[in-house]
Formats: sequence, C-alpha cells, structure tokens
Amino acid sequence: MAIRKRGASWQADKLVEGNRVRKSFKSELEARRWELESTITSVQPVSYPNVRQVFRSAYDHFWRGTKNDRDQYRIVEWLIDESGLNANLSVWTTTKVRELVKLCLDKGNTKATINRKLSCLSKVLKYAKQECDHFVMPSISFYREDMGRVRWLTDDEERRIFEHFDVYEYYFVSFLVDTGFRFSEATGFEWSDYNGSTITCWRNKSNHPRTIPLTLRARRALEHSRKAGDARPFEQIGYERMRDHWRVACSGAGLERPEEVTLHTLRHTCCSRLVQRGLDIRKVQVWMGHKDIRVTLRYAHLAPNDLQLGASLLENRA
Repeated sequence: MAIRKRGASWQADKLVEGNRVRKSFKSELEARRWELESTITSVQPVSYPNVRQVFRSAYDHFWRGTKNDRDQYRIVEWLIDESGLNANLSVWTTTKVRELVKLCLDKGNTKATINRKLSCLSKVLKYAKQECDHFVMPSISFYREDMGRVRWLTDDEERRIFEHFDVYEYYFVSFLVDTGFRFSEATGFEWSDYNGSTITCWRNKSNHPRTIPLTLRARRALEHSRKAGDARPFEQIGYERMRDHWRVACSGAGLERPEEVTLHTLRHTCCSRLVQRGLDIRKVQVWMGHKDIRVTLRYAHLAPNDLQLGASLLENRA
C-alpha cells in the first residue's frame, strides 16, 4: 500500500483479492488510519503443519533405507514425543530447543549425544521450513565436543570376552577387530568384494571405498561364513541380537565398567593396535576410512616410539 498527496486530498490504495482499491481522504491521518485498519483486518490466521507428519516425512526423505536408518528413526520419534500430542510446527522455538537440551543434560546425555540429537532436529526443521515459509527457524547451538578417552581392548580382555561366543559369532567379532570395520560395513559385503586376501568396502560413512589386506584370522572368519552356506558374508548376524550377546559377554568377562565397552570398541581396538605396532598414521587413516585425519590423530599418543625416533634424529649432529 501507498499514501500520497493528490491536490487537496490524501490518497491510499491496497490490493483486495488481486484487485487494486483506491480511496481518498481529507487528511493524511485518516488515510493512515484506514491503512492500519486494513492491515489488521486483512491478517489471516497462520497455519502450521503437524509435527508428526512433517518430521516423519523428513525421516523418509533423508534416512529411510540408509545405514543411519535405525538410529535416526529413534531420534525422530523421540523428538515427536517431546513436541507434544498433535503439536504443530510452531512449538519449535528457541526456548523449546533450550528446554530439550536441559532435558538431555538431566538424563545424563554426553555432549556428543546431544549434538547428534540437535543435528537431527536441525535437519528436520530445515526440511519443514521448505514446507512452511512463515515458520521461523529457532536458534540451535551445538556443544564443542572434547576428544575424550579412547577405550580399546587388551589381548587378555579380548580373549576373555570372545570365549563367551559360539563359533560363528566368535569369527564375526574376530573379523571386526582384525579389520576395524564398522558393524554396518562388516554386514554389508557381497562375496564378490572378497578375493581371498583382501576385501573392499564400497559403502561406508565417509563415502570413500577402501580395500584392506586381511589377517589369517579374518580370512578364516570369511571362509567359515562361506562354509555355513551364507549367501553373503555373515548374513546370520543381526544387530540387536549381537548387541545383546556382546553385553552378556562383557559382563561375563569381568571387565571394569563393562557398560563402556561396546561393539564399536572393536574398531577402536583395531586402530589402536595399528598405531601401537608402528603403522604410519596416514596409512592408519586410509585403513580405517577416516575422512578427517584429526579422527586418526586421537590414537597418535599410542605410538611413543615415533617421538623417540625424533629425539634420536636430533642427536645426530654433523
């Protein structure tokens, strides 16, 4: 709308259902009052989509059928529950996000866990923004994560844990610790990816295929799976069942704080042993499939001999 002086009168105009309406007034004050009244009466109630519908649509769009399907589904369903029954998108304000973070802290979630939940929330809200232009994105602040302590298994701890598995599962966890593959990677191979001495991981977190040589034990693990008649390596392994058996094995092994030792600890163990036994840190990065060298450097302190070599080099004066 616009107000302008036309001769002795003041003129204002506006759009009504796509048609321009123009009206004249004796004073500017009357014209502005009409403008204000028109603005107020023309405001329509704002409609927001249902949280449950838009969040599940975002999950289908980003994660369904991916390697992160299960974890992201749990977070999305949790966010829906925390939104409230039949809530619409407008509940997600900056204040609501802060309340969510406080709830996570009260539950004892780590900074890393909270960041994963906030990352999921941010992604679904950005998706929702595309469906609802008038939705205002809340401010979401992430925690700066500490490097943290890396938990890995000693040879003795490995032996004590592994003796609690049957033969098939023993070979599977042996394969994990000798390759450093993630669970999703180790259960996603085809027989064509294995040539008898190496195996190629095509689908992984960093989206960079990698081929690694196999230890004798890892090769035996694959051959045991083949002899079991598996159409693909370790097809009899399911995550939920394996996770439960792992927890029982760790408790039975008499570990201190067994709850801190997970299946993913086997990946940490592989990386730690590679570093401890002298493999160059860059080669360790390639072996593990770390996209960022900073992830691999978390293990660098386990190779003190490298630093000792540096001291020896400095001693060699001309």
